[in-house]
Amino acid sequence: MGIPEPRKAERVTGMRSHAFFCFDILIILQEVGRVINIFNMKKFLILYLLTLLPFVGLRATSITDSVYVYDAGNPIHNLKKDNLRILDIGNSYTVDATNYLPKICKAAGVVTGYSLYTAVRGSSTFKSWVDCYNDIDKAKNTISLCVGDTIAEVATGTAEAGDGSLFRNALTNGKWDLILIHQVSTYATNYDAWSAKRDAGYLKELIQIIREANPQATIGFYLIHSYRSDYKNNTEKSSLERWRNIATAVKELRLNYGIDFVIPYGTAVQNLRATSLCDTNEFSTDGTHLATGLGDYVAACCYWETVFAPRTGISILGNTYRTSYLDETVAGVKNITDETALVAQKAAVLSTINKYQVLDVDSFDHYLSRSAEYVYQGNNLIGY
Repeated sequence: MGIPEPRKAERVTGMRSHAFFCFDILIILQEVGRVINIFNMKKFLILYLLTLLPFVGLRATSITDSVYVYDAGNPIHNLKKDNLRILDIGNSYTVDATNYLPKICKAAGVVTGYSLYTAVRGSSTFKSWVDCYNDIDKAKNTISLCVGDTIAEVATGTAEAGDGSLFRNALTNGKWDLILIHQVSTYATNYDAWSAKRDAGYLKELIQIIREANPQATIGFYLIHSYRSDYKNNTEKSSLERWRNIATAVKELRLNYGIDFVIPYGTAVQNLRATSLCDTNEFSTDGTHLATGLGDYVAACCYWETVFAPRTGISILGNTYRTSYLDETVAGVKNITDETALVAQKAAVLSTINKYQVLDVDSFDHYLSRSAEYVYQGNNLIGY
């Protein structure tokens, strides 16, 4: 199967209202409600706010035809900004998602004019990073430059358990435009626990720390991949069913926190798992992490398509990075060849078309022709 040349792309702008939430409006409406003695204040406020949407600073983001999010205090992202600064806070799944990203960027010729740093702590939860910030975490954490320039000028290295100085320095001094977070795989399906005061919780506290240090930054989120079907901790006993539960949790996050910038690399992985390239290892060596090769690659393709395609106008389709040296006798490992790369690239593009549904890669052209984000222009794909 041949591989196309990298294709230039332009964003097709959707119709969305953008601005910030104004809490003074609620106060005013409460006073109005008292004066006119509305029986059901809650309904009154909601109806009144909806009438004010064209005029006040609410950012409405459609999830379905009947549900809207009002995301207070999450600034609109501008991925085309000069010297874009990104901080990706997470765990070993961050490593999975970014493993091949520098090589993809190099193959695309996009290696300057931005900074992408990672903050990684093994098996970290939201609570882990709150504890790290407060010097009480029980594990090491590492700050690294993943790809791009050192524009952010933050210190890199590894800090010992109980030392949050490196993380605090990165968080407070980086002047980030986009900060990415995600939940550990163990709790990824349990949205109701994310705001509780226990190990699975502390999402609100982490967001508060991020927002106080970086009020200008957009907060984004990973939709992570699911465990292999036969993994011992996969309570659903199906990678597809677990992915569905993870996707549902991310939709709840979007609804309740207004975090609508999502890297759906778990959906890209699931799209790839639905192809003939997948075997019982499901692109995982140990059941939880993605395997070197095509597993990590499809995640990085989704990362590119979500962050760098809108920035550069270059789709992941046609990216030329390849491998031929990987040992495919290792469970889950597959080389990135012309044929397999194209399938993974298509799986990644489809994940950005629909974050919350597994799409058939064989029907790629059909989905693109129906997408509001992508249109054909002659024989060229115009995306983002």
